[in-house]
Amino acid sequence: QCSARRCRDKRKMRLLFLVLLTLALVGQTTAFLAIIEGFFGLAAGLLDFGFTTINKFLDTGVRIGGAMIGAVVDPFGIWEGTEDDHGHKSGNVQKCPAIADIIFVFDTSSSMRAAEFELQKQFAIRITEHFKIGASDTRFGAIVFSDTAEVTIRLSEYKDGNALTAALQNTKYLGGGTSTYHALDLIRTGNLFNTSNGARVKSSKIVMVITDGSSDSLFKTNAAASALKSTGVQVISVGIGSGFGIELSNIASGYRNVFTADSFKALSRVEHKIARRTCEIPAAEGNIPSGSGEGGKECPKGYERNPKDKNTCIDVNECNNSKQPCQEVCVNLIGSYRCKCKPGQVVDEKATTKCIALPPCTKALDIIFVLDASGSIGVDNWAIQQDFVARLITHFTVGESAAQFGALTFSQDVVQLFYLYTYSSAADITSAVVSANYTQGITNTHKAFNAIYQYQLFSSKSGGRSNAPDVVVVLTDGESSQSEATKSSANRLKQAGIRIVPVGISASVNPTELQAIASNAKETVLVGDFDLLDYIEQRVTNIVCSR
Repeated sequence: QCSARRCRDKRKMRLLFLVLLTLALVGQTTAFLAIIEGFFGLAAGLLDFGFTTINKFLDTGVRIGGAMIGAVVDPFGIWEGTEDDHGHKSGNVQKCPAIADIIFVFDTSSSMRAAEFELQKQFAIRITEHFKIGASDTRFGAIVFSDTAEVTIRLSEYKDGNALTAALQNTKYLGGGTSTYHALDLIRTGNLFNTSNGARVKSSKIVMVITDGSSDSLFKTNAAASALKSTGVQVISVGIGSGFGIELSNIASGYRNVFTADSFKALSRVEHKIARRTCEIPAAEGNIPSGSGEGGKECPKGYERNPKDKNTCIDVNECNNSKQPCQEVCVNLIGSYRCKCKPGQVVDEKATTKCIALPPCTKALDIIFVLDASGSIGVDNWAIQQDFVARLITHFTVGESAAQFGALTFSQDVVQLFYLYTYSSAADITSAVVSANYTQGITNTHKAFNAIYQYQLFSSKSGGRSNAPDVVVVLTDGESSQSEATKSSANRLKQAGIRIVPVGISASVNPTELQAIASNAKETVLVGDFDLLDYIEQRVTNIVCSR
């Protein structure tokens, strides 16, 4: 006998074993390794800190969208500049200085509507805006595919950003099946990364596949991707929607090169992360130009001259010496470094190379965490979000006269993880958080707020106490699918005396919406990336415990 969940897990393990055995027997080494890589990749994701250039850390009292935000971690300048119609701050995008040859691979199959194809092209155009485009900088090409594949832009054609944008905008739609392998084969057999087609000898070769569905042939696509990667080409896969299985991992050069969005409109949520990852690939190879040759400008901060090529710069490993800058754990990044703290401590927001131990919050509080489990999060970031919430819980004394916790997730629908009365120890609460399932789907934030109100999750029957303030901490990586409904449902909670503390993660959040959700706009917290969540751990803890 076994419980329903345990039996289900056993069936999944048997199925996984049979799939692995079948792939091994039929000689599908690529697919076999992709599954193994995906499994260990997820585990590594829990420890992966990302390649993030840290220019500045936590700022307080930042004015965005007409109101004062409580705390902002924005090393990429996401919310700097002029406010757009979504409340975002869009200044000049910092250009990647890499020497790279990048080819977009556009899915133009019949499963994609005309409006969606337009969104795909606009996404590619926005990616190009993150790069310095020129004959000696970054060059872009493009291929479209359906039943066949065609070259629409060669690397040699455009050395100017405006001309490239116009060409991408004119990319044609084919219609038909999803023969992804034809596009990958065409890049290799058509020698599109040869100098005769505009590629450079010392450039990094990158292919970005953008698709809304699995290919017509998993095996052919795996073989084509493997053959292309064997030539030294780095492949990034961007999947829109669901149902890809292992194919995105098979196509990509490692799990860090796999990105997903739950819809074409949600592509903007992963734009900055994809652009940074694309920029990191050549940076890791040492192909950052140093200026005007051997006697030219100095290398940027965090880099030093490449001894093998004086015209380029390579990353300095700040952590690989006895004078490493961090008090505890130093993590080397491309062009920079990060400091992390051991369990039980947090990064000091006033001196981010140091770690401090927070005194536990002993107040009587009823706290419900609302976790975004939408498709734009991605598996790796979902694990990071879970770990962050688990760390926050450890800073509170848990008990009948102290803090009680409940939690739910939201995407297409809401999943109740546990009630305020369910667990009485921090260990049990954190265990329940980190074991929560990642559901994926659209960002129905309003459904989470409605569930709290409708099912009276702060009432005595749910474990709530009359002498304990009610607090909702909502984490999200983007704008809600129904903004007005989200604001309305949040207002209903606030009118019932429930305090809402929003934490916005990534460039895709709408600061104006988060300010409207918050009980106090000054308690809104923004952070530019999941990899930077530890920099707001102290701030969020202090806000929740403040009253």
